[in-house]
Amino acid sequence: MDLGESRSPTQIFQRNLLLASHRLWAYGCAFGPGLMVMMAMAMMVMVMMAMVMTAMVMVSVMVIIVPEALRVLDK
Repeated sequence: MDLGESRSPTQIFQRNLLLASHRLWAYGCAFGPGLMVMMAMAMMVMVMMAMVMTAMVMVSVMVIIVPEALRVLDK
């Protein structure tokens, strides 16, 4: 009965590394685009939060500081 060619430990190790490399590429191809989309969405949320905070500062300047400055200048 022939069990096939015998492999040395080095050949077995290299074959396992090749399989691990293929698995890594498969994970990268499967999850890479989704991770990039999630990172882009997180960046968009941070940009929107920065814009909202800037708008709040500008509104507070117009509502609070400008009338106070005009009142002080009228005196």
